[in-house]
Amino acid sequence: MSQELINPQDLINQGVGDNSVVDANLPSGIQFLPNLNVAYALSKAVSEKGIAKPGEFVLGGQSSLGKEIEVIALDYRRRAGYQKKDWSYEAEIFHFSNQGDVRENAEYQSFIEKCPQDLKMVNGADLLLFLPERMVFCTMFMKGTLYKFANPIMNSGVGGRVLNLSTSKVEGTRKAAGKTWYDIVTVKTNRAAMGSKLEGVEASVEMPADKLGEAVKLWRNPSAASVTDEKVEEVAR
Repeated sequence: MSQELINPQDLINQGVGDNSVVDANLPSGIQFLPNLNVAYALSKAVSEKGIAKPGEFVLGGQSSLGKEIEVIALDYRRRAGYQKKDWSYEAEIFHFSNQGDVRENAEYQSFIEKCPQDLKMVNGADLLLFLPERMVFCTMFMKGTLYKFANPIMNSGVGGRVLNLSTSKVEGTRKAAGKTWYDIVTVKTNRAAMGSKLEGVEASVEMPADKLGEAVKLWRNPSAASVTDEKVEEVAR
């Protein structure tokens, strides 16, 4: 018997984390949400593990997915943290999409302003993504040069549309001589998740409701543990 499928547009309209989803009596097969990163020359996946090349997407610090992937973008949350020299976080705070304008969140704004001098303030956005080819839910922390791509990805993916994401290498400018970073290129496809209400698309991509519910519960309850970006597969994020 095929698993129950959910209309992603309904989920987005409700706000991910709606009690009817989060509090549902669902199996707990998903123990964590792996992080999706873009690899750089100094990333452990490149320099130590040798499993990826710069510009490739890496899942959970363990698997290279290449420079082009397909995703369904489900939700967005703001995230800030006090980062230590070992890349772990002393403390973190989250602001979810159904909480309104982050600029009106006094707790979040106070957190940003009070970063200890010996720590680095990291402020960006997390995306909750589904990878159809892997049938995996994951998060992607869009910070630094990647932050500006968070909203375009979410806007392009409204309604459960499948997106093609690829990386484009950018060489340093006069202000950033010798540095290299990667832009994310977002292309809409004509496919979407089953149950999508988008017109003119093939709504054929399976996204099981039970796994989605599990992922949402983890998404709404991120771990307070301090971990490095490349070891998030060990905890609930």
